[in-house]
Amino acid sequence: MPNEEQQKVDVYKLNLYKNWYVGAGVGWLKGDFYIPIAAQRNFSKDAAIEAQAHINPIDVKDINGGQVNV
Repeated sequence: MPNEEQQKVDVYKLNLYKNWYVGAGVGWLKGDFYIPIAAQRNFSKDAAIEAQAHINPIDVKDINGGQVNV
């Protein structure tokens, strides 16, 4: 026998989509370490731009590389 009791279901949408992302890490290239610092701006779920600076861990004022991703 099917259960025909009516049930109320409430749906609450949480918008967890963030417009900005900031990150850091450790990289290694040709025997040298670097610290990549990145900032990403999300315009929609499939469109973003990211800028990354590669910082020398010994002299943090020395930016020895970087990249921009679209």
